[in-house]
Amino acid sequence: EKIDYIHIFDFASTDTTYDQIIEIKETHKNYAWNISKINHAPGPAASFFYAIKKISPLISSTDFILLADQDDFWYENKIQLTLDSMLDGGNFNKVPKLVYTDFEYADDQLNPLPKETDHNISAWKEPTLQRLLAQNNIYGCTMMINRLLAEKAIPIPSSAENHDYWVSMVAASLGEIIHIKKRTILYRQHANNVSGHYSNNSLKKRFQRYYKRNAQLEKMMRMRFEMAGELHNRFYKDISEPNQKLLLGYSNFENQNGIERVSFCFKKGIEKDSFLQSLAFYYLLLRM
Repeated sequence: EKIDYIHIFDFASTDTTYDQIIEIKETHKNYAWNISKINHAPGPAASFFYAIKKISPLISSTDFILLADQDDFWYENKIQLTLDSMLDGGNFNKVPKLVYTDFEYADDQLNPLPKETDHNISAWKEPTLQRLLAQNNIYGCTMMINRLLAEKAIPIPSSAENHDYWVSMVAASLGEIIHIKKRTILYRQHANNVSGHYSNNSLKKRFQRYYKRNAQLEKMMRMRFEMAGELHNRFYKDISEPNQKLLLGYSNFENQNGIERVSFCFKKGIEKDSFLQSLAFYYLLLRM
């Protein structure tokens, strides 16, 4: 399947990026290009939402958006695999829908990294709203979203940790998430990555951050409490009663003690993918 339009947003690059974009456009005239140069850099999350906001009015109910970082390398089957899953069931123009795939880490020369760096995404549990409150395993660079989800996801709240987390939470609250257990991109890793680096996600690194009572980590958790509150307030009339209670209860964590937080998680099934990850998560909620 061929891409209909390629939309590129250059957020205040100071090197030769924009010139390279124009050069690529001139050598690939068989595609329809829409290139925007923005004179400020609002950060990764706000940049993606700016792009989604600009694109969503231009697409129909039978069009879909794939997100890409400047670092990505797509396998040839990525578009067709994702599109087939999006179309499956025939509800793509009726509910907010997100399809995502697995990926493989690669170095800056696109050589696959050792397997010990691999997240083994297919082994992760499926992203229910309960699990997403604790942990997001859906990467924006593997996503395809439909118009309904794009419209629901904007505007971005200030509490959104990043674009893929917010979009995933909206999809889990209002629509459907489908996971394709196949790798469709090489996720390039280098010093200038705008997204998370694989070395930060090792179990050892995670426990170090939790144990040292990292102030940044606690700030991130509080943002997630706020994000749950934003979801509840914005979509209260559209979500089920159990999800209303789930989001409202999680958003109230700031006003509760550690035992109350962990007790709520046990009661509602809020957990991470593994026992050890969940243990570290509960430990942080206790000591915050």
